[in-house]
Amino acid sequence: METKKIRKQILIIAIHLIIAIVFFGFWLPFSISHESNELPMLGAFTLGVYVIFYFPIIYKLIKKLK
Repeated sequence: METKKIRKQILIIAIHLIIAIVFFGFWLPFSISHESNELPMLGAFTLGVYVIFYFPIIYKLIKKLK
């Protein structure tokens, strides 16, 4: 039962990261004019924050599985 709960949490985080990558990496830069060079950098920065924030959480959850 505990492993199902942990796997569900990992799945939720993975889906959240995929949505963030699609939104900030692909859709957002192309939805606004290509004249702005700051937007892809903002997307990369936001993805970096997501990864830094979620990495310890995922690491702890995977460690619990073992």
